[in-house]
Amino acid sequence: MNYVISGREPENLFHFFEQISAIPRESGNENEIADFVCDFAKKRGLEYIRDNYNNVLVRKRAAAGYENHPAVLLQGHLDMVCVAERESKHDFEKDPLRLVSEDGWLHADGTTLGADDGVAVAAMLAVLDDETLLHPEIECLFTTEEETGMTGAMNFDASEIRASVMLNLDSEEEGAATIGCAGGADVNVRVSPEYVDLYGKCLTVTVGGFAGGHSGTDIDKERINAITLTARLLSSLYNIMPFNLVSLEAGSVNNAIPTDAEAVISVSDEASAVAFLEDMFGRVGDEFTEADKGGYIKIKKTGAAGFTRTKMFTFKSTSRILSFINLAPCGVIRRNKQDFVFAEASSNLASVHSFDSGDMDISFLIRSSLDVTIDHTVEKLKTLAVLTGGAVSVSGKYPGWAPVYKTPLQNLFINEYKTLFSDIEGPSLTPIHAGLECGVIYSKIVSCRGAGIDVISIGPEIRNIHTPEERMSLDSFERFWRLVTAMLEKL
Repeated sequence: MNYVISGREPENLFHFFEQISAIPRESGNENEIADFVCDFAKKRGLEYIRDNYNNVLVRKRAAAGYENHPAVLLQGHLDMVCVAERESKHDFEKDPLRLVSEDGWLHADGTTLGADDGVAVAAMLAVLDDETLLHPEIECLFTTEEETGMTGAMNFDASEIRASVMLNLDSEEEGAATIGCAGGADVNVRVSPEYVDLYGKCLTVTVGGFAGGHSGTDIDKERINAITLTARLLSSLYNIMPFNLVSLEAGSVNNAIPTDAEAVISVSDEASAVAFLEDMFGRVGDEFTEADKGGYIKIKKTGAAGFTRTKMFTFKSTSRILSFINLAPCGVIRRNKQDFVFAEASSNLASVHSFDSGDMDISFLIRSSLDVTIDHTVEKLKTLAVLTGGAVSVSGKYPGWAPVYKTPLQNLFINEYKTLFSDIEGPSLTPIHAGLECGVIYSKIVSCRGAGIDVISIGPEIRNIHTPEERMSLDSFERFWRLVTAMLEKL
């Protein structure tokens, strides 16, 4: 294999990252990457377990002198969020990622990089591969479908885990250890609108170019949600010039803030509708954050004959759908009482898809460290759905992980970080407004043992995850490796 990254140490850490980047691993398509991990373990004579969800647990014996130390669990997920630029032809089911290394950063050409959580997979493989490291018994748990509901972790048999300490390797800020996370639930609203035959003058309205980002860690940055903005523009138009909605398409995954949306509407006066929408977009632009200044609106005139769809929503159904989207909770719902900067609860309006049957699905990801807040937000959506003719289903609910402070593992992290990187800012200990498998695995271990284990989550510097702008600092990845191996030596 021709490697893109060179001159970095340890070399095999970066080579493993490139090798897994050549394997398609979208959530739900992890069979091949799980095969890779199992083959890796077989070739090195390592004990491993693979379950029906393609989770793989690999064990490595303790180094000499560490036989009596408690086992340590390293954990990360095999899958990645697969988002491409609108013009990209990348096929995530079969194409390898095209990695680009420049100016000390690694990114992919036109797609997400998959450093979330490729860094964990590469690091665990490197630990298992390196016979010179000093460490207790190591358990490496590679889980699946983390990005679409933590299905792998939710279904893994935690009784297989021996460790009393866990390093989750799924954080994206260097020098910050995560010590708590939000729980969450996926909510889908199915709308079955009334429709009539398609006719008239159609406009394709595309809103895009926004920063997007992770629907947990970036939700507090007040970035534009392309779906809510599109509904806002169209509702304003509808109030002065009723039209028929033909379709609305946006978003692909629940844990990413949608960056673009495309609506097709049938109008009576093309010129007036175009002028109104462009003017409204310009006025709303005053609300955009600096990250969203690249946002745009494009409007294309298309005759009804130019569509494969033969139906459009009635005025009443158009109004109901736009009203639902406009009124649905989206963004930060509540902030932490002790730290107002920290988002405690949120809702991400993640996707809208129209089907040839005439139905429409509207999906949300609700997050909170408190189950009662998640339940209340779901009830709000159910109430809105009843009023607007929709039906709500809830799936993929997972527990949060309540923070505990000043544990031995946290103290070790602080001490080793300060020793290794005294010239770099940090370290810090914070909870995160995002779902982590830590919460699921910790909860399952408590169920098995009656007590939890000491857990933190760490990672290198990764920016703009879940977007085609995702990139990872190569220097930070090297430092991350040094930190992980130094902590293993002291455990």
